[in-house]
Amino acid sequence: MVLINLNIQIMFNRQLIFTKLYLFYHKTIKYNSKVPFSYDTFA
Repeated sequence: MVLINLNIQIMFNRQLIFTKLYLFYHKTIKYNSKVPFSYDTFA
């Protein structure tokens, strides 16, 4: 049970990191036409 909770916590933290990257993309790289790949895959 503890291991399952730990995995959920790790997945949640990973989702937060992807969300921060997505917001960072929308703030800065959004206006750059040379984006190497789509950050929408993190959403």
